[in-house]
Amino acid sequence: MTRRLVVVGGDAGGMTAAAQARRRAPADELEIVAFERGGYTSYSACGIPFLVGGVVDDVDALIARSPEEHRANGIDVRLDTEVVAIDLAARTVTAHGRASGAETVERFDDLVIATGATPRRPDLPGIDALGVHGVQSITDGLDLRADLTAIGDDAPRCVVVGGGYVGLELAEALHSRGLAVTIVEAAAQPMDTLDPDKFAMITRGGSLARVLEGIEAARTAGLAVKLNAVALKGFTEDEIDDLINFAHAGGMTLTLIETMPLGEIGADRTDQFLPLTALRRLIELRWTLVDLAERTGGPARYVRVAETGGKIGFITPLTHNFCEDCNRVRVTASGVLHPCLGQANAVDLKRVLRADAGDAAVMQAIGLAIKGKPRGHDFEIGPGGPPSLARHMSATGG
Repeated sequence: MTRRLVVVGGDAGGMTAAAQARRRAPADELEIVAFERGGYTSYSACGIPFLVGGVVDDVDALIARSPEEHRANGIDVRLDTEVVAIDLAARTVTAHGRASGAETVERFDDLVIATGATPRRPDLPGIDALGVHGVQSITDGLDLRADLTAIGDDAPRCVVVGGGYVGLELAEALHSRGLAVTIVEAAAQPMDTLDPDKFAMITRGGSLARVLEGIEAARTAGLAVKLNAVALKGFTEDEIDDLINFAHAGGMTLTLIETMPLGEIGADRTDQFLPLTALRRLIELRWTLVDLAERTGGPARYVRVAETGGKIGFITPLTHNFCEDCNRVRVTASGVLHPCLGQANAVDLKRVLRADAGDAAVMQAIGLAIKGKPRGHDFEIGPGGPPSLARHMSATGG
């Protein structure tokens, strides 16, 4: 019998899981059904404030993959359908058609719940009154924009409850429409931290608090600190404005790097890959970027953010490789010199040093490595493709 995967939630997390499952199993082995209570799939939730503010006019600009594209890939996408009950013992879900009112019971062998968060609405009188909105989905954003257009100048003020990333972006969008905006936030300051849960997930258990303490200690000691961040689809889009604000508030340059196919990670890198060309377009929805001629001897291309005065670097090993003028070699903690990050050839300097053959022998080994530096790497990311190298980036270091 064909196995059946049911996915509850059709945004980035749910549809990424569905697409990954489809890559691993054809339709005759696995049936995939995805329920989404709204009318859109795989969209950029972080772009909703720009939709409200009018910076983005076309909803399609926020959609990474349409329902039709998912269906063409063998995924049964059911829009405007909300899962209202789950029976784990019977392995079924009850799905409610929001327009038709009809309910169906659907079996599953495997279940993915990717409904995301919902705004916490305090139990106060008038919380469901006209003009009170929760902004979670594209439909929510369109409803808010329609209400603002209909009300016009009769709504000169707006209160935004919550000073996180979306709240601040929404406040800016509303301000751009001419409203006087007040932000109400329970914490001591808006957007007071980066996301520790995401950090722990990406770093496989790392502590954001310890890293922030280390950064602050380095700055206090007078060291110049530069922050590097690998761009990951489904993670970086929601965090990029926080990262820019955090880095530039501390006088630090932020360098963004495309993910590279190094080492087996147990996931399809196609689902992780976020081209920096796409990320730059997202950044430019809010920030003004000015290209700089500045070079530091490395592969980064820099821009200045007009609003903050800080710099962002872009390192693009896949979308625009820089092999032709690469001048970098890397020495690992175990004493191995790699003339190219993306190739396997290397020279073991530790063995030369332990042979106690003198400085000339060490210089000769380094020279041979430099002469053998490849013309370029062979990085390639594709569905189900193996890593270009078995060696993980963490085994090489900076």
